Amino acid sequence: AKSYLSAMGIKPPQEKFKIPDRINGIAVQAAAGGRAECMIRQTAQPVTYVDFHAQFPAVSKLLDCREIVCAESLEFPDFTAEAREMVERVGLHDCFRPAFWKHLRWFGLVEPHDDVVPFRGKFGQRIDSDPTLAWNVLTSKQPFWLTGADIIAAKLMTGKPLRILKATKVVPHGVQSGLVPLKLYSQLEVDPVRDDLAVKLVELRSSMKSKSPELAGGLKVAANSAAYGISCQLDVKYLDSPSPLRVFSGETDYLTPPDEVWERPSEFYCPVIASLVTGGSHLLCAMLERSVRDLGGPIAAMDT
Repeated sequence: AKSYLSAMGIKPPQEKFKIPDRINGIAVQAAAGGRAECMIRQTAQPVTYVDFHAQFPAVSKLLDCREIVCAESLEFPDFTAEAREMVERVGLHDCFRPAFWKHLRWFGLVEPHDDVVPFRGKFGQRIDSDPTLAWNVLTSKQPFWLTGADIIAAKLMTGKPLRILKATKVVPHGVQSGLVPLKLYSQLEVDPVRDDLAVKLVELRSSMKSKSPELAGGLKVAANSAAYGISCQLDVKYLDSPSPLRVFSGETDYLTPPDEVWERPSEFYCPVIASLVTGGSHLLCAMLERSVRDLGGPIAAMDT
């Protein structure tokens, strides 16, 4: 995926946009990985299996992340009043309108009170259990940042809006120069001005499934990489001598104790995009869960 983006002339986001450390810290704090949970265990139940086709590429397309990647510059204006109004009036029916999703490119600082939100903690009964990610009812006096999609998902789960202290929006401007189209496997043209690379890789995969299952499997990995993976990739860097690392997370920044191992952002690292895409995948799950509950049924298990 990185090779294709480079071949189309797309410049790495961190190099092109000079995104402030504060904004990257907000995006990283708002980033929650896949939602995986099991609500009904060791009980025989009739079930209906539902699958989101190419979930991460689909979310990337709905949010129009291509516009962000190919922009000339990014702006992060205040969005507090608009975010509060959106969350107050939004309903499940709005989320089924594709045009609505482009309005979800924002982050909100929230203070949950009996709200269903993603958060990390030790949920295991063993003392030595590792922290993990869960969607549970949470009340917290310590505010933290979430994506707009996660905030909308919380409204779908409880029926009430999260308390938003402030919000900021991602606004792309212009189109960077030097963009050129290319062909995938000499078959499918991708024009970065109008096409989402991840979606085109999914289309190519669909056409190759019967001809070459192994290639189709590789294309699935490449599509998810283009939609999400490369934008959250951090590479391990070993230092010659221990050194402190400055961490930006939400509203805080601090220096760590000296360490010999750092995580260095990869070429197309962009937590703004990564967090928006994962947040969108959580919203899809919330839409499904709310729809099933409205019909009187439970969710047995789910995994993004």
